[in-house]
This record gives sequence, structure tokens and C-alpha cells, in this order.
Amino acid sequence: ITRFNIVIDGYDLSKDMLELCNREVYLNLYVFDFNDNHNDCKKKYDIITCCGTFTHGHVEISRITQMFKYLKNNGYLVFSVRKSFYEKYNCESKLEVIFQTGFEIIEIVEKKYLEEEGAIYYIVKKI
Repeated sequence: ITRFNIVIDGYDLSKDMLELCNREVYLNLYVFDFNDNHNDCKKKYDIITCCGTFTHGHVEISRITQMFKYLKNNGYLVFSVRKSFYEKYNCESKLEVIFQTGFEIIEIVEKKYLEEEGAIYYIVKKI
């Protein structure tokens, strides 16, 4: 990706998952827990993508605010929420409240995620 002058970093709770990443794509890989308030990432990103995080037994939807700290103004957050998690924990109304100030929801779509279940995908701009 260097020919486009793009930096892609990877973050995951699991060191084992990071070891599966293609090192030709990612510049840096970090073990990172979005449930931990004491994480200290000094970087700011133009785009953050997040898939497989907001689901049963992983990360609460309210923790999405942790990602905001690492997003530049006018940056985009693209993320998915597993449909059963979205419905069970009333994520739609929680996200509406979270995104009321300082964010513009660009798009929300429901698409396939796993063979047995779909997900809700958001594209949100920090303003």
C-alpha cells in the first residue's frame, strides 16, 4: 500500500489474531482492548473500520465512543454490529443517542455477515 501513501494499522484484543494478518498490508499491529479505559493510542486516523467487534461476548456498543478518540475530524467510522446483538441490546436507539452530537450518519444497511446471520453496517462521519 506504500505506492498510494496509505498507512494501515491493525488493532485486536487477540495477539493470535494479529499474527494472522498480512504484514504486507499492515504497517503496525497492536494488541488493544476497547473495553479498557486506559488504552492510550496517540494516533488519529482518517478512516477506522471495525468488523466482528460488536457481538456477543466481545465489546458493548457503548464502547464505540473509544474509537472516536482515534478518529480525525471529518474522518469516517465504518463498522458492523451482529444482528442478534443489535436487536437484543437495543443498539439502534443507543447509537442514535451516541451519534446525536458531532457525527453524521452517512448510511445504515443490513447485509450478510455470517452464513447463519446478518449484520447492521454503519458509515458515520465525525464532524
